Amino acid sequence: MFGMNYWKAKEKRDNTTRLLQLLNQKEELTFKQLKESLQVSEPTLSEYIKLLEKEDKIEHFEKPEDRRSKWYRIKPKSKAQVQFMLDKLLLLDLIYRLDYPDVLHFLQDFIMELIALRREAAITEQVDLEALVEQAKKSTFKILPKMWKRIRA
Repeated sequence: MFGMNYWKAKEKRDNTTRLLQLLNQKEELTFKQLKESLQVSEPTLSEYIKLLEKEDKIEHFEKPEDRRSKWYRIKPKSKAQVQFMLDKLLLLDLIYRLDYPDVLHFLQDFIMELIALRREAAITEQVDLEALVEQAKKSTFKILPKMWKRIRA
């Protein structure tokens, strides 16, 4: 069905995403800490790091008190982009775990909230689509923790 190249690429993508998640949570980690957390070899981790550095997402830095360790962090200018990507992946994972009626119910609630907000904005003649979507997300996503608990049960 899928060749070896597909599975290698998938593993690489999954591990680079996991690396970004770790750096997003801990802010700064050493090469050794990343290697232990991801459970990969040094050459493999080096490959992932080079890829993410090339994509301008992470950076290497040194701490004066710990010059023997290689430290890594998400670049400040990439932090919002990385956070958005991780949030999107988490939401997609959640939707994937939901059964079909739950997905439809969730999307229906989101769309109805968006329509109601759009009507409200049209009345006041202030239409900012991005703000409407953000407001609808906040209202609709309040149900996500309940759905997530039910999925994990």
